[in-house]
Formats: sequence, structure tokens, C-alpha cells
Amino acid sequence: MAKATAEEKKWMLKYKREYTSILSSHDRKLALRRINNIDKIVNNYISRNPNCTVINLACGFDTRYWRINNKECKYIELDLPEVIALKKDLFGDNIPYELIGSSVLDTAWLDKVTAASNQNILLIAEGISMFLPKDKAINLFSEISRRLKNSQIVFDYLHSNYTKGLWKWLAKKVLGVYWVFGIDNPKEIETFASSLKVLSVEKGSMGPIASVMINGDSTLS
Repeated sequence: MAKATAEEKKWMLKYKREYTSILSSHDRKLALRRINNIDKIVNNYISRNPNCTVINLACGFDTRYWRINNKECKYIELDLPEVIALKKDLFGDNIPYELIGSSVLDTAWLDKVTAASNQNILLIAEGISMFLPKDKAINLFSEISRRLKNSQIVFDYLHSNYTKGLWKWLAKKVLGVYWVFGIDNPKEIETFASSLKVLSVEKGSMGPIASVMINGDSTLS
């Protein structure tokens, strides 16, 4: 990356000071907007597909289960084994849904969630795609599309501009994150596998939220 000019450095420092001063409040507002939008999509899916399976990928200590129509679906959370172990240790038997300890990239978890059925499954991938190398992200989408039918995935993503140059530098320096994968046009998602069909793209916080059909009839969704 070329060295920044004195004027650019001045602007970056000003941006960093201003952003840092409002970071806590700003982060909360952005997070709430994204969370509310995804919760709405999840509840709409459940209402159209009662008794479906909802799987929250790489969810950490998310509380989405208690914000959605959980009585009408089977709910599963998936995260790294150490995260799941900590969650079980903290909450014990007070977790009323299934937990799976696995990396989202180790697609063996698909064997578990499709053991009973591979249809009417909604995958939630919030705040994940931008941290995955492009080849691994595409492979994940491809494997999911190969294994699931009449299902859907909802996820947020960044424009590729945020994964390079000045924006990438700012994200690392100001936000402390390292984004590596972005999407220029939502239709690009459909090139990851022939069975993927973009149903809708909604405004998110840092980036759009896409709902994508997997091996199904989009006219019924």
C-alpha cells in the first residue's frame, strides 16, 4: 500500500479520534439494527415453515433463541468447541436447545444437522463471511448447497472495497478487525453454486443482509 500523504494522515487521525469517541454508542446502534433485521427475517421464515430447523452459526453467546418464535422451530447453535464448552459450563442445563461444538468450516457438522432431515433448514451466519478467506467461503456455500434442500441462509456481508486499501487499514487500526472477504454484487452469491438463489437483500449496519434460497422454489418463499 502506498504511503499516505500528510493530508491523508491528518484526515485519518481526525476520523479515528471522532470514531473512537462515539465507538461504544455507535457499535450498539449498528448491532441492534442488524440484529433486529435478522430476527425479523428468521421469524418470517418460521411463520412460513412451521417446525423448521434454525441453526445459528458461529453465534458466540448470542441470545437470539429468546427473541424469536422458538416454540415453532428446532433451534441449534454451532460454535468452536471451546466456546460451546464454556457456554455449557456457565449455563448448565438451562440451555433448552442443541449445541454443537465445531468450526463452521469443518462441514462435518452438516452430517449431524441433516441426520433427521435435510429440508426446511434456516442457517443464520451473522458477522462471519467477511472474516473468511474467499476460497473457504465459497467452499462452505458450495457444500451447504450440496447437502440442503428447500432451505435458506441469511447472512450479512461487506462490499469488497472494505477489504482492501484505506478501508482495510482503518478497520484494523480503528475497529481492531481484519476483513478479508467482500462481495461487490449480491448476484455474485449465485455463482458460488448453481442451486443458490438470492431472494432479497436488505439494508444492514456495516453491510447488506442477504437471504438466499438453497435448492428450492423461490416463488414459495
